[in-house]
Formats: sequence, C-alpha cells, structure tokens
Amino acid sequence: MAVREMERISQANTSADNEPVNDRLGPFNAFLGTISFIAFGVISYMDLKAPLEIANIVFGAIVGLLAGFLCKKLIYWLIALLNKDLRQQHGKEAILKTVHRSTVFMFPFALMLALSTFLLGWTTGGVFFSAAVMNTGVMASAEIAKLKGKAAIKNTIVTSVSASIISYSWLLSAGYLKNAPGLLKSLAGFVLPLMGVKI
Repeated sequence: MAVREMERISQANTSADNEPVNDRLGPFNAFLGTISFIAFGVISYMDLKAPLEIANIVFGAIVGLLAGFLCKKLIYWLIALLNKDLRQQHGKEAILKTVHRSTVFMFPFALMLALSTFLLGWTTGGVFFSAAVMNTGVMASAEIAKLKGKAAIKNTIVTSVSASIISYSWLLSAGYLKNAPGLLKSLAGFVLPLMGVKI
C-alpha cells in the first residue's frame, strides 16, 4: 500500500509539473499579447507631429495584427510539425493556446516602446519589436517544454528561427510601408468625394 501511495503521489507531482503555468490566465495573456502587437504597429507607424492621425493609427493597427498572426501561426506550425507525439497527446489546440499565451511577454517591451516614444521622443520601434519577438520565441519554447514534460533543442531552434524571420520581415518592410498611411489618405481623399462622401 505504501509503495502504491508513493507512486500515486509521484504521478500527481509529474502531472502538475507538466501542466502549463498560469493556464487560467491563458486568455488574458493572449489578449495582452494581441494588444502588444497592435501597440507596436500603431506606435511604429505613428507621426509624432500628428499622433492622432486616423490613417496612421488604423494602418499601424492592421500591420501589428498581421505581424502577430503570422508570428503565432509560424511558431505553432513548426512546433506542431516537429512534435507529432505532442499533437497526439495534447492536440493541436493545446499547442496553439500555449503559443498564444507566450505572447504576453511582448507586453513589457510594448510598454517600454510607448514610454521611450512619448516621453523621450525616440524612434526605436524596430529594436524593441525585435527584442520582444525573440523573447516571445524563447518563452514559447519554454512553455512547450512544460507541456511536453521535457525540453527539446529542436523546439528552441524553431521558435528562435521563427522569431528571427518575423523580426527581419518587420525591419525590412518598415522602410517600404512608412509612407503607406499618407498614400492611403491621399487615395481616400480622391476616391471618397467621387463616391459622394464628404470628408
């Protein structure tokens, strides 16, 4: 009886160790991650001389949401692809929730970006975004290790590679997309009057 009781306690402890932390806060953490991506987009494409310009805010929010979607999907897809046993044991939904939960670690960097932009006047959105995404990749790997019950170097590599791809794409596209809000505003100013819409 004593041996069986010790085995039961050991199994319970193992199950608790493998359970993802802050699972009850998962939806809230995922929400903070989404808000962080939006904040990065809005602040990065904001004109500090006219911070309330609607075209810049909307465009930045769209870019941030798109970057967040691609980042989470890429990390999830690669992890799910390389961890067949994890898919079979926990299902794809558990992996996706784990990746979404990891994006909460974007929030401190989004906060630092906001403070540096509005208080110091810095324009270093790309630097903060790169650091935030790389940190998210590392934490996603750690969360997957907890879900799996053991660490795997392949997961650390794929999450780091995924984060690097998103980070590089963000930095590369920023130069091309910087003037997009102004162009969209000019286009709207030309098209909407033709449609009878007063602006």
